[in-house]
Amino acid sequence: MLHRLLAATMSFSLAALALAVPATGVEVNNENIAIPLTDGAGVLTPSASSGFENVAEADRSGILSTQLEESYEIFTQPIALESRFAVAAVTWSAGQEFPSGARVDMRTLDDGVWSQWFALENDALGGARDGTEANVSGGSNGIQVRVTHGDGALPTDLRIDISYGAETVEELDTTAPAAVLPEISSYQAPVTNDRSTAVIDTEGTALRQQEVGADDAAAPSEVTPRDAADGLATPAATTVDTEKATARANIQPRSAWGANESYM
Repeated sequence: MLHRLLAATMSFSLAALALAVPATGVEVNNENIAIPLTDGAGVLTPSASSGFENVAEADRSGILSTQLEESYEIFTQPIALESRFAVAAVTWSAGQEFPSGARVDMRTLDDGVWSQWFALENDALGGARDGTEANVSGGSNGIQVRVTHGDGALPTDLRIDISYGAETVEELDTTAPAAVLPEISSYQAPVTNDRSTAVIDTEGTALRQQEVGADDAAAPSEVTPRDAADGLATPAATTVDTEKATARANIQPRSAWGANESYM
């Protein structure tokens, strides 16, 4: 299963992009899905902080909860989607600057395995909504988003957009946890974007920051299937088969698969 990061708000809308990607494993849905993260006044929604709350309930020591809140302004729970999707991005009302230094990370649940975290670059180039590039997977039925702290307020009407190529959008005021939960150790895992970490500067341009050595790069990890009612998943006791995990959740950002970003 292939994951790629593609420009979503440039020449393609999310809906058009959804129609252009392979449909393997993707289900028909009459409406696109939007999961609000901030409201019209820029106030965080319950979905935006649902991950903090879930961790706090399971983390008796409070250490992980504190670390997550220090690192991230938004941290959603692993969210379940009823219909499998292939295209997702984070968007906001046009004409607003994204906070300098803030970074949007996304991962998806594919065939019972959570992908690695990937930073989504800002493709704010006009239109009714600005946003990040799209994460293109195929047959995903879960999603999780985190946004690091930046300098300034988050845009209003910030949301996760999940496209099925439909013409209308349904907003989900509440979300349910995914049936398979990630390992608790993966909540703070670094992004894996071609040996670099992307942040967004005041001009809305993704910067390559903090080159990561080969030994430091994040490796894919298997997730022990576990019912959401059991709480946060803990790391499996067995050694991870990274080749198997890579084959099942093959992540390829734009910078890794060689696309010329000026053409996207």
